[in-house]
Amino acid sequence: MNFIDIFLLNLVLVSVPLLIYMVYIITNQNIQPKEKNLFLSLTFMLSYYLITHYGEVLQSDFTSFFTGIIIFFLIYKEMYITSSFLMFLNLLAYHHSFLWISYALIMILVIIKMYRGFNDKTFLFLCAFFYISSFTIWGIMNDISSLEIFFILMMFITSCYIVYLFYQKGIEALKTHLKYQELQKEKQIRLSLFKITHEIKNPIAVIKAYLDMYDTNNLNHSKKYIPIIKGEIDRLLVLLQDFLLVNKNNMNLDIMDLNILIEDVKDNVASLMESNEVNFEIDTIDDELFINGDYNRLCQVLINILKNSVEANPHHILLKVSEDDNNLCIKIEDDGDGIPKEILNKIYEPFYTTKKCGTGLGVSLSKEIITAHQGTLNYTSEEGMGTIVKITLPTYNEL
Repeated sequence: MNFIDIFLLNLVLVSVPLLIYMVYIITNQNIQPKEKNLFLSLTFMLSYYLITHYGEVLQSDFTSFFTGIIIFFLIYKEMYITSSFLMFLNLLAYHHSFLWISYALIMILVIIKMYRGFNDKTFLFLCAFFYISSFTIWGIMNDISSLEIFFILMMFITSCYIVYLFYQKGIEALKTHLKYQELQKEKQIRLSLFKITHEIKNPIAVIKAYLDMYDTNNLNHSKKYIPIIKGEIDRLLVLLQDFLLVNKNNMNLDIMDLNILIEDVKDNVASLMESNEVNFEIDTIDDELFINGDYNRLCQVLINILKNSVEANPHHILLKVSEDDNNLCIKIEDDGDGIPKEILNKIYEPFYTTKKCGTGLGVSLSKEIITAHQGTLNYTSEEGMGTIVKITLPTYNEL
């Protein structure tokens, strides 16, 4: 083999196991430091095996010299037991005098570093100096030409530098990946907090509206408003409890009549419609419409949509229920300001909002809830012509 082949072969045989190690560490972030060191030891032992095995197959006289790349990196990582073990194996496999001399000097330096302390850069420099000097002396004594020795030393130094650079870049990539993971966790936390803030506003607003209208001396008010206020408080407690769960999509599904849900939603938004002088009309089927759903979550979705419709300054809002094959369709149509096309394409994105005090989570969370019910939610709108929101939910099938 020529020098270039030896250089490239040893570089590949050291780098490939190291690449596998990096990928494994990046994809398994819960590995403890001791386990990482163990995997790194196994990685370099695999590299050592590949170098010595294929070096013998290709009959390279300098294979033993290039194992120093692995030994130096183990020493650099202060993995002295593994490096000593590989030195011992290398001495058994190859009987070059330069190995005995250089390894003996390196072990002396390791002992001094362990018990007396040593500057890392100085320590590595001395290890490399003793190793290269021993090889150079051995090469001269065995009639290897000065040019060959020079080329081999240059290839060795270049290989060490490339592998070191590769390792450092891998560590930087790992740190960047971990930082990205931390940012993603932080984003999820912020998203959860925004969801909580957004969703508790609606029941609190309803409670405040009815408390403002409530006259303690009016018995009819007590009979009409107290159950609604208690219902909103119960819904608020359910929302807060759900957001404490690890699984944010957890659904409490049960068989329910959609018409009853719509009637309760109508009572909840009655004061909102009245205060904004909106004619709210409901057109539903005079029959029981059973679905398997989470009452509080679906109530939450419908109130969000109706609240958004009211904010579009409509005169009339129609909530219509129809059946289509095995699905129930809820259509909420208003004649308000409508949504511009460029905004309509972005409303499903979390945090996107055109409201000064909005969080941009109402539509995205509503879609998330409907999707969890195996349904669909779609907005169609034209600026100045109003908006149509269509929700489809599968009907309950006893079979």
